[in-house]
Amino acid sequence: MLNTGLETPQSTAEELTQIDCELFDVGCQFQKAITFLFIPPQTTLDKFATLWQELAQLKPFGYITQIFEQLKNVGTSGTGAYTLPAIPFIDTIFAPFRAGLAIMLWGIFAFVFYRRVKNIEI
Repeated sequence: MLNTGLETPQSTAEELTQIDCELFDVGCQFQKAITFLFIPPQTTLDKFATLWQELAQLKPFGYITQIFEQLKNVGTSGTGAYTLPAIPFIDTIFAPFRAGLAIMLWGIFAFVFYRRVKNIEI
């Protein structure tokens, strides 16, 4: 029986490219070429296991990983150290401003919607 390398699905790239093929066996030669081009060697794949630890030590990425680690330690279940006092007049300032802004935005929406709808021909 011809050994194609596909009998053992856990074969490495080196094992798959060392398959004995006849010179004019186009299918087997094509398989070896595709394997050589697209499956990296095991030593390259082993480098990916330590890549994150190496990136975490580099300057721009190290800062980001430190920030993420510190954010994981922040707890949200505790009480705040400082609470803002209630400001009684804040609603009297912002409630009319919010209402006026809402009226202005709805007016702009209605104007643009009307201009789009009036030009529709059915």
